[in-house]
Order: sequence, then structure tokens, then C-alpha cells
Amino acid sequence: MGGSFMHTVLTVLLLISATTAISVGDAWADDDLGLHCYPNPAQIRGVFLTAAFKVETNSNVTLEIYTIDGYKVKTLLDNVSLGPTEVKTVKWAYRNNGGEKVDPGVYVAVLRISDPVNGGRIDKFVFVLE
Repeated sequence: MGGSFMHTVLTVLLLISATTAISVGDAWADDDLGLHCYPNPAQIRGVFLTAAFKVETNSNVTLEIYTIDGYKVKTLLDNVSLGPTEVKTVKWAYRNNGGEKVDPGVYVAVLRISDPVNGGRIDKFVFVLE
């Protein structure tokens, strides 16, 4: 990952210095298409982290977890074709692509959406794993 990614991640970190956890039962606004991860902070002894998002139209979606310094840890979705949904959830059991448990730290979930109607978008969500 290049310097641009790190600059973006650090900017996002500064902007979300007090991230609030959401739960599955929380209301999701109709126009809220952003990526959310919960619980935050997550407990490494917990069962999993849930990433939740929406897509507006049929889209190809990639969801990956990175360390704060840009190292790819896990690919959760790899160019998967999704249709519009209420809320799409993906669970991560704190294991890397090799199947090993990851260390506590600050991580970034990166959601890439390729949408033929609206173009594409990238959402990032910073979370802490304790």
C-alpha cells in the first residue's frame, strides 16, 4: 500500500477518535450506505467482528481487512456480485488469510464497490481489536 492509503487511514483515524459501536438491532437510515464494523473495540477472545453495509444497485464487492500500516490481513469478499439489500453482513473470526489468529491492534476494513450505474466507491472503517 502506498503513502496515499496511509494518509487516508491516518486522516480517518483522527476523524473517528471516538467511534460508537452499533448493534444489529440499531436503526439504519435509508440513505446510510457506509461501512460499519461492530463491536468496536472488538475483543480478540470474542467470536467475531461483523461488517455491515448496503449497496444501491447490482454491484461487485470486495471487503478486506488491513493492519493500520497497510498490510493485508484477510480478504472476506473477493469481487462478489451482490444485489441491493437491506443490510449485508459479513463476519470475521479474527484469522488472517493463512488461518492464524491475528494480534490485537488497530485495523482498517476496506470495502470496494464497483457499481455499473453509479461508478464505484471505497469505504473505510477503522476499528480496534483488543
